[in-house]
Amino acid sequence: MQTGRELYTNLQEKRRTLEQSENNYSRRLYQCEADIEKFKNEREELFEKLARIYLPSLTAQTLAKTFQEVQSSVAVCFQRKQQRRKELEAGIEKNRLAREAVQNKVAQLDRELEELAKKRADLEGLLTQQLSNNQEYMRWKELGDQACRSISVMRSRAETFNKDAQAKLLAFQTEPLFTYLVKKDYSGRSYRSFPFIRFFDNWVASKVNFNENKRNYDKLQALPGFIETELKNRQEELDNIISAMRAIENSGAAAVGLKPILEKETALLASRKAALEPLPPLDKELAELREDLEALDTEKDSFHLDALSKLKQFLKCESYQDLKKRALATPSPEDEAIVQELEKLEQQIDRCRDDATNLKQAQHEVASQLQQMNRVDDWFRANQFNTYNSRFPSNFNFSDMIAGYLIGSVAEDVFFHSIAQNHQFEAPAHFRGSDSFGSFSSGSSGGGGSSSDNSSFSGGGFSSSDSISSGGGFSTTDSF
Repeated sequence: MQTGRELYTNLQEKRRTLEQSENNYSRRLYQCEADIEKFKNEREELFEKLARIYLPSLTAQTLAKTFQEVQSSVAVCFQRKQQRRKELEAGIEKNRLAREAVQNKVAQLDRELEELAKKRADLEGLLTQQLSNNQEYMRWKELGDQACRSISVMRSRAETFNKDAQAKLLAFQTEPLFTYLVKKDYSGRSYRSFPFIRFFDNWVASKVNFNENKRNYDKLQALPGFIETELKNRQEELDNIISAMRAIENSGAAAVGLKPILEKETALLASRKAALEPLPPLDKELAELREDLEALDTEKDSFHLDALSKLKQFLKCESYQDLKKRALATPSPEDEAIVQELEKLEQQIDRCRDDATNLKQAQHEVASQLQQMNRVDDWFRANQFNTYNSRFPSNFNFSDMIAGYLIGSVAEDVFFHSIAQNHQFEAPAHFRGSDSFGSFSSGSSGGGGSSSDNSSFSGGGFSSSDSISSGGGFSTTDSF
């Protein structure tokens, strides 16, 4: 006999085999489609090269040499390119005129500023002569020179002192005993301490010569602030001297007529600045126009690319026989080699497509068989044919039945009926317990039975030696 579990294991193995086959077909189909895509991309690149051989640029000369079948559509691209070239050249000319207008205006302002500069130089010379003869102005100037020298010397000394003071302060701050007394404000009014501690602090102060060092320490800390204050006062004095000098200068400038010249010069400078504002946008616009114009004569030319696309589409629609004829008609062997490569690629693509069709068919068949196996699996388990007590005859060829079912030579209802007909459940062996004694049990003896040397059965329960039982339960030797 065959067990149902063995047949079910065989069923699962066949289903796993089908699943592996389906996955294998999927991988092969994916690779086949990837190869087709790769060959298509290579074919596209070859058509691009072929189109560029026949139309290397979009000019009147190349247009005249292109194929008659696409000449009209390529001519449209050429006309659009020429129109775009005219637009760009017109834009560049307009930009040139705008820049020229700005430059002319700025040049006029520069000439006016140059004339004013000459007048200003003459008047400033006259003013300088007058100021040099002005005793009050010269006195202020002398005071200003002295103040500048004084401030310069003081700043130099302050810088040197600050560096020296920082070094000396660091020496004080790294002395632990001195720092200890400073933190306690030993010489200050807030100093408070117990007698013993005060005695100890006095001893420390004498050791570090605290009073004298503290005076030096305070000076080092206060002197930078004092110098800064003094510098500020000296600067205020210099500012007052400068103000007095400028008042005399302004008065003298007004007297010689320099003030109107300066005001006009300021206005002209502002006008020149405003006149220059359009130049940066014009420069940017000109750069963009020139870049677009240069692109018309490079591989980035969108009109040429459009024409190549139309030519490439035409070549794709041609048969390989026609492409060979066109290639043979040209003096260059390059296009003939490309056509041969295209034909080989087309053959590879056709083979891959045939392989893909066959793989899809095989995959579909395997998927259909896998669905059949899943139905068998569900039916097998639903009827509990996969259990331990499920049995089939030894001569029942389950593998042949499945093979016939999968290829369609055995109908599904016949397949299931055949399995059910050859199946049986083996009856389980029941545990009988006390019923296994048969006629030796009290129920069959009718109240007599057999007795051993020291015990007796009388229609009922168990009694030990020397006990008397009359149809009852359990009793010990002391029970009656």
